[in-house]
Amino acid sequence: MLLVFGGFLLAAHDAAAWIQWRVSVKVFRNAAGNWPASADSNPERHNFDAQSNIVAHIAENNRLLASMGWGYQFELTEIVELPTSLSNWFNADPYDDQTWTDLEREIDRHRLTDNVYRYRREAINVYISNAQGGGGATSPRPILPVLSDLIIMRVDAGKTTFFHEFGHAMDLCHTHGCCNTCDDCKDEFGVESSSDRIADTVRDSDCWHSTNEIALENFNQFYAALSAGQRRQVDDVFHNLMSYHRDDGGLANRLTHDQWDHMVDIANAARREISSGTTVFVDKDALGLSPCELLSQLAGLVEHLPGPTSWYTDELNAHPPGPEYYLRRTCNTFPIDPSTPPRPPKVPSDWPWPPPDYLGKPPEYPSDWPWPLLDPALFEVCVGGAYKTVADAINCAAQEGDRLQIKAGTYVGPLRITKRLTLATDRGTVRLQGN
Repeated sequence: MLLVFGGFLLAAHDAAAWIQWRVSVKVFRNAAGNWPASADSNPERHNFDAQSNIVAHIAENNRLLASMGWGYQFELTEIVELPTSLSNWFNADPYDDQTWTDLEREIDRHRLTDNVYRYRREAINVYISNAQGGGGATSPRPILPVLSDLIIMRVDAGKTTFFHEFGHAMDLCHTHGCCNTCDDCKDEFGVESSSDRIADTVRDSDCWHSTNEIALENFNQFYAALSAGQRRQVDDVFHNLMSYHRDDGGLANRLTHDQWDHMVDIANAARREISSGTTVFVDKDALGLSPCELLSQLAGLVEHLPGPTSWYTDELNAHPPGPEYYLRRTCNTFPIDPSTPPRPPKVPSDWPWPPPDYLGKPPEYPSDWPWPLLDPALFEVCVGGAYKTVADAINCAAQEGDRLQIKAGTYVGPLRITKRLTLATDRGTVRLQGN
């Protein structure tokens, strides 16, 4: 069997397979039961003053998601009219830190009682208020990133405001840094810091208002003089959903590859409850060991450590890697640290353990154990990250409805797909060759 695909999505069993990010929208009403309303006719705004407009807004964002080709969509699970008893929040402004802090505390306080705010753990919670002026926020804190599942939106928020705030909820910073405005981004010495923790975005600033300024600061040339690759890097920041350049002419229509990888990583782990499935990363050149490889390769890893392999396999079976190691795109340091050698089954139960040297070697002492007895050694191994074969990704991690993101290259080996999965390439062509 030889299966070749390039570009992005190739779905097994279902050509329209998507992973859904669940969104629950809640609307604050005034004492008379009226919805928030806006007379703003700015075409760059998208009013949230009716159910039909909310549905249309999510649909528009889904068209943008589809154009990016990453296999994700927003699922609008509900639109809830909150009771008029909460009308004190009708004009709540997302840009008022105290308002945000108070609202979060109230939602937290009611989660386990009457849940009057209709908070959903399995969704991103979006609250619509009557505040005017466009925009929204994920957190009252002035410095991001903050992993929040609460978004509050002004009724006349911009077309891409929800997607921008969702990016923050998925741990993305602004392209100009994990801060808000120019002043927020300065360090204690007054120097502007612009790290967004993403490798493939060039430096940006809320104080730069054109592609020329970004080009000059990064490449010391005007935009027109840049190479095609350099222009793409500038465009990827200027037109980024996580930038502040929409008012400068930015299109807010893209995320970079590494931004997407980070969002997917968060969706797999810290945001797993809002997702209908996961993305499993596959890279034949990956470093580290997948959890399903670890036990089979442990003998080679501990070959030069004190004691037999069983000391370490017993410890690994007792304390295996947790779920956070299965679906992350990079491996993470995992310690294996047996506290003491286990008592061998044939050593008499009345023999002190661990055995003191002066008693000599215990009866029925295993021949492959060192004597005098040595303590096990702590060692660390990088666990997780991408799976090295498509078969391992399918058999060890992927569940029905999941998505495999496969790095470009040729993968040879037995392959039998019996689950409903989506196979996606990562910037190139993938060849799956059975044997």
